[in-house]
Order: sequence, then C-alpha cells, then structure tokens
Amino acid sequence: MKEVFFIEDSMNYITPKYILDTSGDFLSLIGFIVFLELIELNFCGFNKDLRRKIMDRSEYESIGILGDNSNLDDDEDDSKEEEKN
Repeated sequence: MKEVFFIEDSMNYITPKYILDTSGDFLSLIGFIVFLELIELNFCGFNKDLRRKIMDRSEYESIGILGDNSNLDDDEDDSKEEEKN
C-alpha cells in the first residue's frame, strides 16, 4: 500500500481552508500589534485606555489632588490661627 501525505478526497476544500487560515493569521498579527500599542486606534473611544493616555490622566488627577490637599492644609492653618486669636 502506498503511503501518501494528503488524502485525495480531502483536497476538495483546500483553497477555502488556505484562505481562511491565512486571513486568520493576518488578523491575529493585527490584533497583536494593537495589543502591544504599536498601532493606536483613535476612534470610538478605543484610545481611552492606552498607556500614554493613562499616564496623562494620572498626572492631571494627581495635580488636582495635590491642589485640593494644599487648600485643605491652608484651611486648617487658618482655623488654627483663628483659635489662637
């Protein structure tokens, strides 16, 4: 009996299988590139959770928090001075 790598009957759908396999590999590559943030998707809010945007928001919010805390400290100092007088 002759051993063959491919069975003749299963060769009917080889072209659609190849196309689907290649397109799946291509879509996976695009997905990995987006996941690694080499490509940024700047529509429909996809750019909200990018590392760069998160760092910008943290700096902005930490400045706001520091500003609020300094106002609280000033208020406490003012109330202490009023108590002394």
